[in-house]
Amino acid sequence: MRLIIPCGPIDYSIRLSNKMVHLCKFPLKTEKREKIFDLLFQIVGKVHSKSEFNEIMNSLLSFPEKIMIAKRLAVMYLLLNKKDTGTICSVLKVSKGTVAKYALLLQQNNGILSQSLIQMIKNRKLKKYFEDLFIDIFLTPGTPNINWKTAWKIQKKSKIEAKEGL
Repeated sequence: MRLIIPCGPIDYSIRLSNKMVHLCKFPLKTEKREKIFDLLFQIVGKVHSKSEFNEIMNSLLSFPEKIMIAKRLAVMYLLLNKKDTGTICSVLKVSKGTVAKYALLLQQNNGILSQSLIQMIKNRKLKKYFEDLFIDIFLTPGTPNINWKTAWKIQKKSKIEAKEGL
């Protein structure tokens, strides 16, 4: 029986393991390690849809490993989005040391990952600009034919998203 854990909200009925990854004390030779990474690239690089990606990730990674990778990416995303360390720690439930580690990594390395995250931020900022414009024009409390309660909820949600960055 295969257990598939979704990448969405946490299902608290599943017991999460907090065990660390165990690596063999005998390291792989460089050539073998490169072949293994090439195999990983061949499998993950051939993915054409989100469902295929989820199936591969569910087969390869445990739930805590997926959470760990997602949090690392989120930390880098929020750092590039100019969010402060305290906000990142409280929103993602990570330590200040983790945030500092990835801040240093982003300063030292301006690779493909950081460029991809920067492009995502630019696209999101443009989308957010138009969403805010729409909210300001059409969904403000007091606008005719608009439910005030709904308008206040939408504005509050928009402010929280802007503060947290996610």
